[in-house]
Amino acid sequence: MSMNTKRYILIIGPFPQPITGLNLANFTVFSILKDSPDFVVDQIDLEINRGLDQSIGKFKWYKLKILFAYFKSYKVFKCHSIYCTIGQTFFGILKYAPFIFLARTANKKVVVHLHGNGLLDSFHDFTILEKRIASFVLKSVDEAIVLSSSMRKNFSSFIDDAKIKVCHNFITEEFQEERFETTSEGKIKVLFLSNLLPAKGIITFIDAIKQLDGNKFHVKIAGTVTQDFPEVTDLIREIAHCEYVGKVQGKEKVELYKWADVFCMPTQNSSEGQPLVILEALASGCYIIASNVVGISDIIDERNGKLIWPMEPIALKNSLSNLLDNKSLITRVKQYNLEYAKSFSYDAFSTRIKGLLS
Repeated sequence: MSMNTKRYILIIGPFPQPITGLNLANFTVFSILKDSPDFVVDQIDLEINRGLDQSIGKFKWYKLKILFAYFKSYKVFKCHSIYCTIGQTFFGILKYAPFIFLARTANKKVVVHLHGNGLLDSFHDFTILEKRIASFVLKSVDEAIVLSSSMRKNFSSFIDDAKIKVCHNFITEEFQEERFETTSEGKIKVLFLSNLLPAKGIITFIDAIKQLDGNKFHVKIAGTVTQDFPEVTDLIREIAHCEYVGKVQGKEKVELYKWADVFCMPTQNSSEGQPLVILEALASGCYIIASNVVGISDIIDERNGKLIWPMEPIALKNSLSNLLDNKSLITRVKQYNLEYAKSFSYDAFSTRIKGLLS
């Protein structure tokens, strides 16, 4: 593009804080476009809760703060395209509707990016009226972006298949440097890193590691304690061989992944997308144990570690215990994951997303 044909993109969605995969993804896309000579970029921040809770898809009074974001709708008239990280619940769709309809009225291109795999399942559970409204909104978009080919079905009932694009998630630049440490002859080092929500599997993880031999495993848990589950830290402190290290970012997070032999994500969310923590664990050479749900199984298989189903503590406990007699497997998987992670590089994502928004 020449200077005279810069694309003006308006990103509409939640931005940090708090630190979530979706918020970070929006911030990253904003940064990529801002640093590109081919784009002008602006944002409308739809984050309405700077803390964390489990109210996804449920009405809470504080969510009315979304109304203040609509005062910035004038930005739609200044852009060429709007880019919305649309939700998977009725409210998650509805809150973007005013921007989408305004953009269509102003003849602006509408691109939505879905960071999950639960839109279609949620749609089936909507009331008749909700289905009509959601369908009208989704049929009004020009293009949709999903994280993998198996997630295309979320939009196939609403727009032409040719308008549904695939863009894998990415590993941030701080994880691009190769790092590798073989498992020591001592304890197996196990890491859980995520927001400490039951939906992310923290209860399953705690119940599983309680059953492990503390002389053979060293466990660390990192992440943000949520507003409606503060007692999780007390549950962690009850386990002698488990250490809660709090919220980690930047170099501290990189070093924590480097420390770990095994990364665990026993998510209870069947609509999980492609969690950034999984990709970061790949780039750090961790052996990965995660739930066998579509968003994860699209990118993880037995070469990367172990997929567990059903999502129960015994499955996770057994997967970890089995490694005691096969530590060489951890080393082999580490080597494979370091190479495989290059498929999800920041540069590859940057090139892809800029192409989709040009």
